[in-house]
Amino acid sequence: MTSDQGPADLWGDLRDLINGAKRCAAHAVNETLVLPYWEVGHFIHGELLHEERAADPWPANCLDAVETLVGALRPRV
Repeated sequence: MTSDQGPADLWGDLRDLINGAKRCAAHAVNETLVLPYWEVGHFIHGELLHEERAADPWPANCLDAVETLVGALRPRV
């Protein structure tokens, strides 16, 4: 802060600091929520589709299992 800043400038600076912290927090939360879904998709692609780990790339219960897993990952807020 410089001596030529008035009270309005100070409140604006504080508002900017708080809004910046909110944006950082929202980004971190979004990243944390998206990462498990990306990992599930990566696993399905790598293990089930690309490498054909299962005899049938899409066994009958695969989609049900993925749906259950995604439901378990859903945040409880």
